Amino acid sequence: MLSLSSFLKKAATPSSLLLAIVLFSFLPLQQAHASYIDPNTGSYILQIGTAALFAALYTVKLFWKNMVASVRKLLTKNREK
Repeated sequence: MLSLSSFLKKAATPSSLLLAIVLFSFLPLQQAHASYIDPNTGSYILQIGTAALFAALYTVKLFWKNMVASVRKLLTKNREK
């Protein structure tokens, strides 16, 4: 079984160790704070949802004839058998 020290000896290069030290040195500097969604962000999320809904509806509209034709073809093929 591979222990942590042997793993670090094999996997850690000086640059990766330096990167880890730099990244983990910023952890104590972060403070807890209250976060919120401002009205602009909420409006943007609403716009994205509305755009996704209309894109889905438009896609169905574009392919509606093909979908109906393929369903009819399947139904008529089953009736003939």
